[in-house]
Amino acid sequence: MKMMLKKNYKNLISFVCAFASIVFYFAGFFQLKDPANGNIVIDSMKMWSIGLKADASGVAEYIDFMTAGMMTAIIIALLVSIFFTVIFFVLFLVSLKKESYKTEVSLSVISILIFANFASAFIITFLFYSSSHASFAKNGIGGLSFGAYIALCLHLVAVSFQVEKAAGLIAVHLKENRQLQADAVLTAAPAWEQPTLQEDIGKRELLDDAYAHELQAIPLSDLPTANPVAAAGATALAAVRAGGQKKQGKIVFLSGQYKGTSIPITEGQVVTMGKDGSRCAVVFDKSYTSISRKHCAIQLNQRCFMIADFSKNGLYNSAGNRLHCDHHFVELKEKQAIGLAKTNNKFFVSSNE
Repeated sequence: MKMMLKKNYKNLISFVCAFASIVFYFAGFFQLKDPANGNIVIDSMKMWSIGLKADASGVAEYIDFMTAGMMTAIIIALLVSIFFTVIFFVLFLVSLKKESYKTEVSLSVISILIFANFASAFIITFLFYSSSHASFAKNGIGGLSFGAYIALCLHLVAVSFQVEKAAGLIAVHLKENRQLQADAVLTAAPAWEQPTLQEDIGKRELLDDAYAHELQAIPLSDLPTANPVAAAGATALAAVRAGGQKKQGKIVFLSGQYKGTSIPITEGQVVTMGKDGSRCAVVFDKSYTSISRKHCAIQLNQRCFMIADFSKNGLYNSAGNRLHCDHHFVELKEKQAIGLAKTNNKFFVSSNE
């Protein structure tokens, strides 16, 4: 529960401010003074009584029938604001159990409606009961009291926190939509339940010195055994290429969930990584909250490896710098350590040459 409250602290602040402002709807929102002695003849509670009954007969000396009607309009706006505050509270409780894009957007809309109705009551009071528009108040000086200004400040805090959070969610949602559109142009990649450890032939590939100690005797993949001269190194590779075989490579995991494992990749193939098993070839555990549903994609072409970032939290090299490849492919150097977000899941790519 504490974790959920911490995660939804902006919603909590918005609700607390909106709820606290209701106190000032009844205490100190409006007052009407007797100009002769400065005594308050109508306070906020009296205003509620007059507005609900639409009857100002008890204070006819100070206000007329039209003024009583305007008080009714103010009361209605405040009641609607309270009604939406209750709805906000219910949605807030729902968001604690399960956070979703629709719930957060709904909370923001409700927050705006709360503020809009209160602002309507505020403006009506300011325009029609202020001393500068005293034609509606007979023999009295009316206006907003301290409570109205405190409530206005609370509402501004509430709506600003909620709208700021909604704006961030909408931005993420739009980015995910662009990601889905990008999926349509990517070549479908075969799905692995988990990358498999290739046969250990006792060789290590050196990467950055910072990660060399983490390598678990990661081998180079053998060339296709069907070629009779495959063991002859570069000569064999040229023969394989001449025979129409595609370029081969692999993705090697240095650390994290798949430490010590590697995935073969063929020229023209796209390998996707993320937490969504329906969209990714390499699926990470959901406990990695900073890894996106579809985090990145790696492609091997005739010339080099390519990488694209589809995530919110990015890809980082061994120097801690974020790669600039949002939703488009850029060249990826071989044997360069790449980390998914700020997690310990690091990998590099290498061709079988």
